Amino acid sequence: MLSVFLLISISLIFSTVRNFMIDNVDEKYHVSLVIDKIKSNHVLNVVKSGEKYLIKFNNITKTYEYTKQICTYSSCKNVVYNEKLLSLYGTGRGADNFKMALVVILFVLTLASGFIVYNSFAITYMERIKQVGILKSIGLTNFQILGMNLLEIFIILCMGLIVGTVCSFWFLEALVVVVNYLLKDIFTFKLSFYFSFIFLAVLFISVLTFFCAFVPTLKINKLSIIQMIKGNDD
Repeated sequence: MLSVFLLISISLIFSTVRNFMIDNVDEKYHVSLVIDKIKSNHVLNVVKSGEKYLIKFNNITKTYEYTKQICTYSSCKNVVYNEKLLSLYGTGRGADNFKMALVVILFVLTLASGFIVYNSFAITYMERIKQVGILKSIGLTNFQILGMNLLEIFIILCMGLIVGTVCSFWFLEALVVVVNYLLKDIFTFKLSFYFSFIFLAVLFISVLTFFCAFVPTLKINKLSIIQMIKGNDD
């Protein structure tokens, strides 16, 4: 639950900050250029500013692709992409740095959480090692014991995801309210609650939990029945 809370809270904070930055971008166009005629089915809006056309596409993540298509039908000049806005949507030059920062933070928290989760499962399995030995002595195979453990891990993971996610939502809702109140005289835009990167956090914690529980199970299954029941190899 603690691991889920930490990872999902970080992803929610990144989502909220990113959308706050998007709201505060002054220029909302995707690309500006000088062109004689715009021919494209993907253009959402066009505003003429002097000689330039400020273009918004129906899919901002394909801005570069659509711009090249436009320029194949008519010669383009002074093509300038709105890198600030594109980066926040994950397609500009600064997008890689933003994504890398999120992945690094999640990875560091995953390592810290993994240490706790692994030790928790390892201690739990060691305390029940004699029970596993008795089950194997009456005919259960390693595969059946592994299946029982995986089912237990899945139930624990679901409980942790539900409780941890709910707590994360409550925490971020409270944080957004507090920040909006404290900074109401500084920013005209308010923080809004978003969860764009929550899938990444759930993926991290799911893989982490199964890995940290699977390894101790394999170690125990390698022991002989006598070692499990007696607790030594005499």
